[in-house]
Amino acid sequence: MELLLVPMKLCECGCGQPAPLAKETNARRNHVKGQPTRFIVGHWAKGTKNSQWVGGRIIDSHGYIKILTVGHPRADATNYVKEHILIAEHALGRPLPPQVEVHHVNEQRADNANGNLVICEDRAYHRLLHKRTRSYRTCGDASASYCKICKQFTQDILVKCGSRSFAHRTCKNKDALRRYHLRKESA
Repeated sequence: MELLLVPMKLCECGCGQPAPLAKETNARRNHVKGQPTRFIVGHWAKGTKNSQWVGGRIIDSHGYIKILTVGHPRADATNYVKEHILIAEHALGRPLPPQVEVHHVNEQRADNANGNLVICEDRAYHRLLHKRTRSYRTCGDASASYCKICKQFTQDILVKCGSRSFAHRTCKNKDALRRYHLRKESA
């Protein structure tokens, strides 16, 4: 009986694990039947051994910079925390409470300078800052409100016109009358 020697090779991704043998020859994947595979799909080296390691700093799909921080209470499933949260915690000298949000003054998510960050006590205050910024950029007055019906920013008193929208009382009445007549015509 003849002893066959099977070539043993480590995975080339840098993980240090043995590479399995290719079951068939595939020129596109550079596999030769019976030889160790060169790179295994989904078999990547972790951390600094990975060829795409960038120092634990990434930019997510929303434009936020994230830092690898294992064990942080606000870390996501991959142990990354948004950089602006870490900067706010460092400036405050303690971890942020769970309901606290950090606002970017210039609304550039990747600009995490100390002067560009405001620590908001809750989501309602954070939304108020965005609303006032939008009003100021549109009409030059941060305290102006937006009428949903006439699409104007105004200092006038507005009434509730839906779950989260407001309108002038006259605009709301005209719109209700218009919708009443449309319903009457369609019936």
